[in-house]
Parts: sequence; C-alpha cells; structure tokens
Amino acid sequence: MKKVFGSKYFTTKDIRKILKEKYKNKDISENGTINILNASFIADKDYIIRKPNKEWVKAEIKWYLSLSRNVNTILKYYDKIPKIWQMVADKDGNVNSQYGNLILDKNGPNSVDGKSQFDLAKEALLKDINSRQALLIYTRPSMHIDSTANGMKDFTCTISQSFRFQGGKLNIIVSMRSNDVVHGYSGSDYEWAKYLLKKMAKELKVKPGYIFWNANDLHVYERDFKYLEEDYVL
Repeated sequence: MKKVFGSKYFTTKDIRKILKEKYKNKDISENGTINILNASFIADKDYIIRKPNKEWVKAEIKWYLSLSRNVNTILKYYDKIPKIWQMVADKDGNVNSQYGNLILDKNGPNSVDGKSQFDLAKEALLKDINSRQALLIYTRPSMHIDSTANGMKDFTCTISQSFRFQGGKLNIIVSMRSNDVVHGYSGSDYEWAKYLLKKMAKELKVKPGYIFWNANDLHVYERDFKYLEEDYVL
C-alpha cells in the first residue's frame, strides 16, 4: 500500500496480487470473470496484469482527439479497427464512448453553450483552485436508451473524472462503471486520464499529481485468465 495525503491506498501491485489470489482460489464471479467490486487504488502504472500495446494506445488517444464518434476514423491512426469497437458500434459505425467527443468537443453531447466539459472544469479551477466542482461527466440519463440505439451496444464505461488540487499538485479521481483490466485500464483508460491531468495542469501552470482510480467492477475476462497464471511474466 502507499500513503498519500495521510491515507493509505492500494497500488496497482496490490490489485494484481488480489486478482491473482482470486484466480488461484478459483474465486470466479457469477458472470464468469475474476473481479473486484468497488476497487479503489492509486493508478501508479499503466498496467495491472498485462503491459499495454503502446502503438494502439497512442492511436486510440489520437482518435479521441479527432472528436469523431465513428470507429472508421480509427483507420487514420491504426491499421485496423479493434473487434471491440466493431462489436459495440451502431449500424453506421458510431459509438457513445468517444471520450474526446464527450469531454473536449465544444458542441458535443455533453457540452454546454459552446463550451466543452474540459473548458467548464478549467473555469471552475481558475475561479477557485480548491474547487470540488471541476468534474468531467461521461454518461447521462439517456445512456440507458442511447446505448442500444440503431443497433449499438455501447454503454459508456467511464462515469466521471474529477480534478482536485491537494498537496501542491493537481490530482485526478477516476470513476468507472465497469473496467476490463486488460483491454480497458491498460487499453487507454489510464493513458486518457493521464493525458487530461497533464493537459489541465499545464494550462493552470501547476504540477500534475496522482491518479486515483475507482471502479464499480474491475474484472478480468476468462479469455485473459492466462495473464493471472503464476508463470506469466509481465
């Protein structure tokens, strides 16, 4: 564990140990995953049980920054569209979980009066660096309907990210509805949070601090149990 601001938190190493122990004890949830409910830890590394495909992570971040909701745009930055994006996209190739569109687009579904959520969070911090209102919201009540519209299967996994200034640095607190350890956290979830933290810190002219991670359900699918084997080397 790691002590931060006077409190002790699990680290990615601790989470990896818990997942491996669950796998060893065959502690499999009802839906067939090895999971941790209400997982909370310091995101001190970009992986938990498998190192990321850095080429893909960079490409996905570039796609987010394009603000395009269509998965075919990925081909501008990567040689193929990952199966998961093909599976969840609607009949026209659009998805809800285009994080750049949700957070940085000034005219996107989560924008307000021509301002992106990032703009609004920045304004809150400029008014009061200790504000607790610098919040980025990824979902919305209509997501229950939007997630299946036009053949889509995409209920956004990220709930929110909150910027908090403490310890002389800007920190970010991530809240996830559902978080795949291998293809989510290590896919680009961590790197996206890190990107936004560094961007906000730079624009506010402060130093970036910690990434606090909270997941309602942090899990490993059966197809990835091999990464929990004792002989698997990171």
